[in-house]
Amino acid sequence: MTALPPLPVAGPLLVDGLLLAFGKALPRKAPDIIAILTALAAMAVCAAMTARAADGPLVY
Repeated sequence: MTALPPLPVAGPLLVDGLLLAFGKALPRKAPDIIAILTALAAMAVCAAMTARAADGPLVY
């Protein structure tokens, strides 16, 4: 069993909640940069899952 399948969904949701709570306290460009980095991280996790799924199905 691997912990990768929920990460592309749970990670951005967690970061979105944090940005919603603390976004006003951050500098103007910081929420945009954080959102872009979160999207790139989710893409990397999806790519890792795609590579692992080539060997066989992922079971969660």
